[in-house]
Amino acid sequence: AAIILIHSRSEERAYVMFSELMRVVGFHDFFLPQFPALWPALSELKDLVARFLPEVMRHLDTCDLTVNLFADKWFLTALTYNFPHRLLFRLWDIMLLERSVKIITRAGLAVLKLSYPIIKTFDFEKTFTYLQSGFADPKKGVLMDEERFITTAYSFRFARKNKFGVSAKHGQGA
Repeated sequence: AAIILIHSRSEERAYVMFSELMRVVGFHDFFLPQFPALWPALSELKDLVARFLPEVMRHLDTCDLTVNLFADKWFLTALTYNFPHRLLFRLWDIMLLERSVKIITRAGLAVLKLSYPIIKTFDFEKTFTYLQSGFADPKKGVLMDEERFITTAYSFRFARKNKFGVSAKHGQGA
């Protein structure tokens, strides 16, 4: 909510924007007891990494690193944790237009795909550190080129699973 307040410079406008994220996009379910939307989202991301990025999955497996260890904050913070504001607001626009958190999953896949050439020789600790925050480094990270990042994110085509684990098409970008 703070990032919205900083950007909007109006408490009323920030409240409306935050409410829309919670209501329209469905973020409310991420914060209910036992995080009923978080666990399926992380499971889906893991399955999609295995499907689209098998070399990344092999590397994560070799390092004994699970997606849950670094990707949970992407969903719980709607990417605010370490994405630059300009890119973040573009991704939020997409999220609001699509009325879905699917862009967070796509952003996660893009981070992993673009990071793989860098992390492929790293051990557990270096891989974990890079996927926690290094990917967002303004000089060495993978978020510097917004167009490349968004194009990479949209190169992954999949039907999003609903909270019950059943595939459900969302919008035109399924």
